[in-house]
Amino acid sequence: MSFTGEGAKQKVEVRGPMAPPVQGAMENQIADVTPAVTGALGTNLGDPSGIQVFAGPRDDPFFLDLEAFFCILPDRRPVQGDFAKPCALQANPPGSLFYFRNPGVDYLTGFNVNSIVIELPSSMLENGAPGRLGIWGTISQ
Repeated sequence: MSFTGEGAKQKVEVRGPMAPPVQGAMENQIADVTPAVTGALGTNLGDPSGIQVFAGPRDDPFFLDLEAFFCILPDRRPVQGDFAKPCALQANPPGSLFYFRNPGVDYLTGFNVNSIVIELPSSMLENGAPGRLGIWGTISQ
């Protein structure tokens, strides 16, 4: 997979699946083949062979009640700011180390993660060895 362009006008190109032209961490090369899938960043892309691709920002999928987290692990609490105060939550159930509240407060709402997602038929990967998957990735500029 490679990216061209800048900002919101970036394009993504997926080549393969195939053996890399050079194996190892040095002297990496992008395979000199026509991309199987290409298109705009942040869109769902696919081809007739079953390869599906998405690359771009997505809403953070995790939930974290940060205030409850600092009640459970007070040694991680910051020394300044709103979370520096002693825990104001009550253990639930009483006497336990749990500080669940209903509803919880998701402090990650509104934050994004950059995602690279590739889906393809397992037959394209197995190469006669079911259950084995080798992935090589590198990031460079």
